[in-house]
Amino acid sequence: ISTDGIISDHEGPFGSMAIDGDSADIDRQNFTDIYLGRWVAFEDQLSGLAFYEVALYDSTSASYTILWDSLGLDTLVEFINLALVQDHEYKLHIRGIDHVQNTGAITASDGVFIDQTAPMSPQSLVGFFSNERIYLTWDANIEQDLSHYRIYGGPDTLQPTVILETDSTDAEAFLPNFGTDDPIFLHVTAEDIPGNESPISNWVRGIPEPATVTRILPDTSVTLLKDDNTFSIHFSQPLTDIGAVTTASLAYSSMNLEATYSPEDTSIKIIVNDPWASMDTVTFAINNILDWAGSGTNEKTATFTTYLLGDYNNDFSVNVTDLSNFVTAWNNDDTSYELGPVTGTAPHFIPARNQLYDLRDIMVFTRMWHYSHQTSIGQMLVYDPLGSALNIYQEGHRLVVDLPAETKAAHVSLFYPWDSKSITTPDEMNTSEVIQLAYNPKDLGQLVIEKAFMKSESAKNISFDINTLDRENAVIEINYVAYDDSVRMIASGRQTLDIVAIPDEYALHQNYPNPFNPTTTINFDVPKNGKVKMVIYDLMGREVRTLMNHDLAAGYHRLTWDGKNNIGQIASAGLYFCQLRGQNYTKTIKMLLLK
Repeated sequence: ISTDGIISDHEGPFGSMAIDGDSADIDRQNFTDIYLGRWVAFEDQLSGLAFYEVALYDSTSASYTILWDSLGLDTLVEFINLALVQDHEYKLHIRGIDHVQNTGAITASDGVFIDQTAPMSPQSLVGFFSNERIYLTWDANIEQDLSHYRIYGGPDTLQPTVILETDSTDAEAFLPNFGTDDPIFLHVTAEDIPGNESPISNWVRGIPEPATVTRILPDTSVTLLKDDNTFSIHFSQPLTDIGAVTTASLAYSSMNLEATYSPEDTSIKIIVNDPWASMDTVTFAINNILDWAGSGTNEKTATFTTYLLGDYNNDFSVNVTDLSNFVTAWNNDDTSYELGPVTGTAPHFIPARNQLYDLRDIMVFTRMWHYSHQTSIGQMLVYDPLGSALNIYQEGHRLVVDLPAETKAAHVSLFYPWDSKSITTPDEMNTSEVIQLAYNPKDLGQLVIEKAFMKSESAKNISFDINTLDRENAVIEINYVAYDDSVRMIASGRQTLDIVAIPDEYALHQNYPNPFNPTTTINFDVPKNGKVKMVIYDLMGREVRTLMNHDLAAGYHRLTWDGKNNIGQIASAGLYFCQLRGQNYTKTIKMLLLK
């Protein structure tokens, strides 16, 4: 009789495959408190598999994080409450134990990497908006474990919602619930395989509507100068057709221009080849535009105002500062200040500069100066004191302002009582030696003279003619400023001057009252300085009283006769004669003294 025998078993169970994760094998995970792993059931053809032992091995630090422990026959393990380390790799180790206590070889997973590093945020997000369309594009991320991109959007940046996920670097992002009048804000994130989400990309903002103008260069509030002939009209999205560009102008029926499209900044570039008309209003109109989606849009316009010809400091006034600049440029042959010849009418002259100064330039400046002053009534300037006070004096019917010897251009303005005095200027002079311009709104009691001296040897003064409308003296206010040949202010200030009323000719007026008792007043006019004699005679021609016999200043004068003779006695009642004698002048009037 024999036993059924035994089989000698010295080999433990063997496994074929282990994976990280609960189903498909994963290479990376971003959580550190849990590990999941599974394996294919081990085989043992002899005594058979009794149970498994498992451990979690940190291959980065070459140490066990979870030591070996019996699991039974389950082929899935979950370790919890872990503290796995960022950037470490962990492998699942499994070994089988058979029924005769043989321990098989270790079967290991290929490892899972603890990855909590999010991808870089997507770069260069660009949004294209059109009617019920939003198209986004951005640069691709370079992370090898990138899974997909996530697009967020909404009416503000506070609570964006997920619109879609994609593995592409562009997307259509319009949703039906987006309004067509309100801006939509969008951004993109990138997510890797472990589930780490990147910081957000740049925001893009736009309204899903046809193309709109976002900015205009130069700004329409800026006055166009003579060399400003290039414009950029920027749009909210790319264009496929810039349509037709036309102009409207006060001076031109049409203008010569070129229009091109710049895809780099989604703008229409306009170059104007005609010179600007002075003080023009120019409107560019663009029609039949098509955007990137083929959608049309309404007419787009941009309106500009051009410079004032002759206004070199761009204050929209042609005055003595500009006159000084003009004369200095003329003498220096600096043709950048040239004005003519011109066509058209003031103020909308169209210059055709010929790189040559001549009288046509002077005439253009003169006409623009007059236009500026005629449209700026009441804007008389008052200057702060600078330098020594000018010598300003009355010389008979003339008012003279002596200017500093180095004066190249000067402004003098007067305020005077227009109902009492008439102040005028000599005729305007516009020659190659002197430019004199005058503006005199008589009913406002204002007078402006601006004078430029083209030659250094010219007499440096400005004079006015004074005519009196009554017998009263007056006070006038004089404001002045003078510039040298470098357009440097060398004198300025304000003075008041007593103007003596001076008649045009001698006159002896009838006394008043007449008849009189015992005194009467006699008015007489003296047109120039000199000796004046006034004598009272009786009917017999005998001298009764010498009222005056001395030099007298020109002006309107009055004397009173008290009815007494030269020795202080009261003259008797009767008829008397008053005689006035001046230079080549004699006149006599009758006076009746009553008792």
